[in-house]
Amino acid sequence: MFTLKGGKYWVKKINGKIHHFGTDDDQAVKKYLREKPYLEAGIPVPGDGADKVAELLNSFLSDRNQKCQNGKLSERTYEDYEEVCFFLHHD
Repeated sequence: MFTLKGGKYWVKKINGKIHHFGTDDDQAVKKYLREKPYLEAGIPVPGDGADKVAELLNSFLSDRNQKCQNGKLSERTYEDYEEVCFFLHHD
């Protein structure tokens, strides 16, 4: 089904991408079975916190970009927001 990588993490390659399912045997099986249909279909797994953060940051930047375009926010401030959001999402 899936592989214990490095003696620590349960992983499975699905659609050419390696997915991690944790270190606990039972929890890894449960997570795998819950996420498998989504991963095989190539769609985001519901409840994935990373997707929610990205969605929130993109919404924030979109709003600030609109304010920048309308002259209510400086270009420099918008660039600062972009930089902070990039680091928050890619940390």
